[in-house]
Amino acid sequence: QKTQTALNRLWHCRALPGNAGQVKVDVHRPLVYGERLRIRAPGDRSFTLGPHVDGGSVERWEDEEYRRCYRDILCGDWERFDAWDA
Repeated sequence: QKTQTALNRLWHCRALPGNAGQVKVDVHRPLVYGERLRIRAPGDRSFTLGPHVDGGSVERWEDEEYRRCYRDILCGDWERFDAWDA
């Protein structure tokens, strides 16, 4: 949890206009934790997935808020994109 908290501090949030200085997310408190992390050696065949489609991989782009996260890239202004802006 200490590592996750430290990594979360890389994010930054800006208050949206009209929110009285409030941000929508607190990046200094972990919300979730990793569970069942499995490290496999190369060639390990004990858990393999055949060809499949990850759920939501296409559908998530239909959401306007999701696309808004990448608006700078999608509009061709990729140098302005800030991956740490929550």
